[in-house]
Amino acid sequence: MKLKIINLEGIYLSLDVDSIVIKTIAGELTILNKHLPLITICEISILKIKKDGVYQNYALAGGTLFVDENEVKIMTSAIESEQEIDYNRAIKAKQRALDRLNDPKSDIKRAEIALKRAMNRLSLKVKE
Repeated sequence: MKLKIINLEGIYLSLDVDSIVIKTIAGELTILNKHLPLITICEISILKIKKDGVYQNYALAGGTLFVDENEVKIMTSAIESEQEIDYNRAIKAKQRALDRLNDPKSDIKRAEIALKRAMNRLSLKVKE
């Protein structure tokens, strides 16, 4: 099936894949070829893409998933492969989010989302 991932900069990835595993608001889904049509919200999570029998993992910053028989589209504000994640930058982002959570003047919801995104990115780097 065809997978297309679109981020704020444009088309991030466009390729044929065997399957994807993605976390949505309804839980974790495995999408295979000829899946029923679906539109849903993606959680901040690890996106697993299987191509030629091999999985590649990505840190997904949430988004929207569109599935149509032989095509999957993911629209997201940010996505990074394991190789693209800068560990030190992710650690700093985590610390900034924690600092904002401890600041009573801060937008707590935004700080929680930033922390979740940083932790998601770090979870890929720790697995290496």
